[in-house]
Amino acid sequence: MSLLLAQGFGFAGSLACCLWSFAGTRRTMLLVQMLGSVCFLLHWALLGRGTAAAMTGLLLVMAGLSLFLDAPPGSARIRIVRGIYLAALLPITLLAVATWAGPQSFFAAIGTAMACHGRWQTNRDRHRAILLASSVPWLVHSAIVGSIPGVCTDLFALGRAGWLAWQQRRAGAGGTMPAALLAKAG
Repeated sequence: MSLLLAQGFGFAGSLACCLWSFAGTRRTMLLVQMLGSVCFLLHWALLGRGTAAAMTGLLLVMAGLSLFLDAPPGSARIRIVRGIYLAALLPITLLAVATWAGPQSFFAAIGTAMACHGRWQTNRDRHRAILLASSVPWLVHSAIVGSIPGVCTDLFALGRAGWLAWQQRRAGAGGTMPAALLAKAG
């Protein structure tokens, strides 16, 4: 029963994680990501994957904090939130060490660090591109631990990133695929 519940939360999280990149605003992206994080937090916790659960919980907090980055550039609010954001990155290392389970913990930590960097971005397109790229280490993690919802989510994100990059190139952006993706992902 616990495995079935874990898979249910995993696939619900997968759905939310597949939908966020279609949102038109950064705020909507963050809210949908938070829904996916809650579901994946429950998925990882029910499967007994401590590092992934801890990292997903951290990502949930960081996404909530990222909602406060919507302010004029250079404002006191931005400086304060970014300072808190930088200080909050330290727990990635601490949580990885405290919940160490082997290579999967390493890849979850790298994926989390990349996702945190993506959520720091106030530009919607960079936000989307970096978060989609964070799916690479998360895919390795999900494959190691055997999470079908995790693998499906990460494969979708990589396909979405490729699709957006291809669309950008087709629109005449030129440059290399990663540069085009980071320049404008939607």
